[in-house]
Amino acid sequence: MSGHIVSGLGAAANLLHLQKPLLRGFLPDIENCQIGTINVQLDHALDIKIPDIVTPPLQWEPNSSVGERFGFTSVKLELLEKTHEAWVYGAEFSPHRFNYTVVELIARPIDGIASGVPCTLHLERYTGYIVI
Repeated sequence: MSGHIVSGLGAAANLLHLQKPLLRGFLPDIENCQIGTINVQLDHALDIKIPDIVTPPLQWEPNSSVGERFGFTSVKLELLEKTHEAWVYGAEFSPHRFNYTVVELIARPIDGIASGVPCTLHLERYTGYIVI
């Protein structure tokens, strides 16, 4: 799926800092990931119904009794003529949750990421269906 990098809301770095210790048990590779997300505006909608990994509700927010589930789907991010391992990061209460043309990714640090840079997501389970 083709798309391009876009600026996010700026909250992910702070939130992931709090979430990361709880997410390690479900996605050990998160240890090496950049704190923050890579936001990709897709050329076509992507609705991930069944992520590769789904956490139980996790209480990551201080002073909150509500838990949040997280989903992770493995993808390859092709960017600036290189391919990087990444995961679609889906937070249950994210404002992006029902925007099927924007995905948030987590990955190891990648040089050259900037708003407007074209990229391609490679998904193993992509079916290419269209719902009208």
